Amino acid sequence: MMESYDFTKETDYINEVQTKIDTLSKAESKHVSDFIDSLKEKTIQEQTSKMLSWFSIAILPCIREYAEMTSSNLIVESNDTVMIATLENQYGFDITESCKMMKAIICLANHIGIDIKEGNASLSLIFDCTAI
Repeated sequence: MMESYDFTKETDYINEVQTKIDTLSKAESKHVSDFIDSLKEKTIQEQTSKMLSWFSIAILPCIREYAEMTSSNLIVESNDTVMIATLENQYGFDITESCKMMKAIICLANHIGIDIKEGNASLSLIFDCTAI
């Protein structure tokens, strides 16, 4: 079985759009600018929704597996765009050769916090779903 994905870009439309923009009146330019802002906001919302879904389907199960392997307490916090996974245990965290998925997840995190809380080792991974 063979699959092909063609991601080559057709760029002629860019010149055409630039030519059209050059001929717009101020009012038309404002309308186009507002439309672009609206389109960008919609795209960000769609990407954020997709990333939140990926987090639940792919990232969180791997973090849960690692939490189980390290005898940790896993706390997951979220708001509309940010997911925070915090693991806490008495022993600390070793990320060994067998933890390939956890290594990849750590690379995806926007912020990694390592701390001691009430005598327990704490590893916090923060994922900004608008920026991944």
